[in-house]
Amino acid sequence: TGGLLSMIASHCITRDVLIRYHRGERIRLTHKIVFELSLANFWASFFSPFLSTWMVPKESGAYQAAGNTVSCTAQGLLDCFFYGLSAFMNAALALAYCIIVKRRRKDEARSRRSLFIVLGLPPIICFFLAIKPLFDQSYNYTNFHVCGIAEHPLGCLSENYDDQCTRGSNAREIKIARFACICLANITIVVSVCVLIQHVVSTERRMASDATGSSYGLSIKITWQGIWYVAGA
Repeated sequence: TGGLLSMIASHCITRDVLIRYHRGERIRLTHKIVFELSLANFWASFFSPFLSTWMVPKESGAYQAAGNTVSCTAQGLLDCFFYGLSAFMNAALALAYCIIVKRRRKDEARSRRSLFIVLGLPPIICFFLAIKPLFDQSYNYTNFHVCGIAEHPLGCLSENYDDQCTRGSNAREIKIARFACICLANITIVVSVCVLIQHVVSTERRMASDATGSSYGLSIKITWQGIWYVAGA
């Protein structure tokens, strides 16, 4: 259910941006980031929560498992790519808002190079991060109703496990590297939003000697928007 709702929400966002584009309206930088973020969320939700165990090998014993090693590898690869892209684009969106507001820049890319860095570099990084586990055969059933980065058989990297791993012997190191990248993206989001909130509050205090009425209310509103943004990311 959660995956389906995420897909519907992402579809509505991408549809809105495409309608604006076909109308000839100017598509802002943040709109482009949100568009790419919504695409990543749509496909991440489709390959992981929506398809779930359908792509898991039948011999795993998982509920409704109907796949094989190839489908499991495909699910793990695509989920890793799109989930990573979603995290990176969330960070890019938070950082973009922070720079636009704090440095008073226009909501647009100054050059094709800057546009490539914002929109083109994250997919390239995520692609290489998703490809790496293929060489170690680290995309296997994770016992969490989906295929992802894991050793096979499950638990074979433990000291108490007698047999050796047939797949994913370096899965632990790959999971740590992936976790570090996700943490970096989330730290970027938190720091950007905190800087944005601090800038808005300090600006309002300079503009009005009395922090009451609508000015104070706007500060509170933006503060809560920042908090909910970080919670949702």
